[in-house]
Amino acid sequence: MVQPFKHTYFTKTDRGFTLIELLVAMAISAFIIAGTYEILNSVINARQRLASEYLESEITYKLSKLLSKDLEESVAESFKLSSSLDKKTFSFKTFNSLFFNNSIIVTVSYYTEQDYDSQRLYFVREEEQGDMNYSLKIKLLPNVKNFKFEFYNGTEYSSEYLSSDLKLYKISFEWNNRKYELPIGKP
Repeated sequence: MVQPFKHTYFTKTDRGFTLIELLVAMAISAFIIAGTYEILNSVINARQRLASEYLESEITYKLSKLLSKDLEESVAESFKLSSSLDKKTFSFKTFNSLFFNNSIIVTVSYYTEQDYDSQRLYFVREEEQGDMNYSLKIKLLPNVKNFKFEFYNGTEYSSEYLSSDLKLYKISFEWNNRKYELPIGKP
C-alpha cells in the first residue's frame, strides 16, 4: 500500500534551539573563557615573578662570589672603612684584579655612588693600581640603599675593624625593595 505524501517541514519535535538555550550555552562558554583567561594570566604572572626572583638570586650569588674572591685574595691589615656625608667606602688591597688577571696587587673599593644622569644610586666596585696609573670602575647594582659593611669579632657584627685575623664579614644593602645580607668568609 502506498502511503500518502507527508509534509516534512517543521514539526514540534524537529525545531532548532530556543533563545533561552542559546543564552545558557553562551553564559557557560563565557564562564569557561573567563576561567581560562584567569588561569593563563596567573601562570604568566607567576612565570614573570619567578624569572625576576631567579635573576635577583643569580646577581646576588655572583656579587657574593666576587666579594668572597676579593677577600680571599686580600692582603692582611689593608682594610679601611671611610665615611663621608654621601659615601661609605670599604677598601682593601687584594690580588684579585679583574684587569691584571690576579697577577698584581690592586686596591679594591666598594661603595655606593649617585649617577646624576639617571638619578640612581649604584653599588660600585673600583679597582686601582697607583704605580701603573690604572683604574677600573664597575657599577654592580642600580638602586642600592643602606649599604653597610661589618666585621664579625667573635660575638657580633660591628662596623669597626679591630684586627687583621678577622675571618667573617657581612655586607648588607637594600635592592629592589628587599634587604640582602651577604656573609663572606675568608680562609
